[in-house]
Amino acid sequence: MTKEQIRNRAAALQTLKGQVAALQEQIEVIEQSIKLEMLSNDDTVIEDDDYRFRYTDYTSKGLDQKRLKEERPEIYAEYVTDRNCKRFTFTVFGS
Repeated sequence: MTKEQIRNRAAALQTLKGQVAALQEQIEVIEQSIKLEMLSNDDTVIEDDDYRFRYTDYTSKGLDQKRLKEERPEIYAEYVTDRNCKRFTFTVFGS
């Protein structure tokens, strides 16, 4: 890839990431307003013929890996696994 191609793709990527961030902000504002409305009316579900909003409590179970590692390192070592992954990063230097 030439330097010009890198610059063009980086510029396009930077522009798109900025648009995504702006859209995500708008999404969060709308979702928050819906949640606040539902809480103020004590609703868990709001729906019409085409859409449904559901805002409910739930419990999620998880493993406290830090505590397990501290209190039972032998069990932690027996069950811990390594995952090989690839990470793609995009960094903008300067403005």
